[in-house]
Amino acid sequence: MILLWGTLATEPFRYFAEITAGGISFSLSAIGLKAGGKISVLVISVLLVILTLALLILSKKELGKYVPPVAVTLSLLVFLIRCLITGSIETKSAAYLIVSVVLVLLIYLLKLETVWIWLSDAFILAFPVFLLSSWVFVPVSKISAKASRYFFITLKSTTDYAEAFKGLFSIPKIIWGIFFAVLFMLPVLYFIPERRKA
Repeated sequence: MILLWGTLATEPFRYFAEITAGGISFSLSAIGLKAGGKISVLVISVLLVILTLALLILSKKELGKYVPPVAVTLSLLVFLIRCLITGSIETKSAAYLIVSVVLVLLIYLLKLETVWIWLSDAFILAFPVFLLSSWVFVPVSKISAKASRYFFITLKSTTDYAEAFKGLFSIPKIIWGIFFAVLFMLPVLYFIPERRKA
């Protein structure tokens, strides 16, 4: 997921992770938390980690099979709402979503259970990869123009959570980004082996 992030192969997963983070951010703004502020980005990150762990546990059970259809349905609904609000259609995003819906339907109809499990895992693990991108990869890509060229992972990602901590205690934001990325990845890495055993 990390190596393919920013490419067409992971576009449906990236989109799902971003709209989920965006939905949480919108909800926090509604209750008075400043979007992009320290508390806001930390709460979003913690909630995404909790959601990841909850879905990893859920994926062991029968309900886990509903992760892909729910993910593509939510993505499609958000896309349609955005189109209605803006009055325009992003053709590339529309194409990605249509292809993802068709693929999910085909995998389900053909009863490709192994592929279905991988697909579920991809949607679930899109959250921690999104966090890695937002805390580390995007901030690193902003260091120089050369860095942004080589970090194709950030081609379609602009969220920079580390920016909220820029200059705090005179520590560079990239150090903060790495610190929080490691902190948020630890529980995910702890639960992944259990998921594989299941």
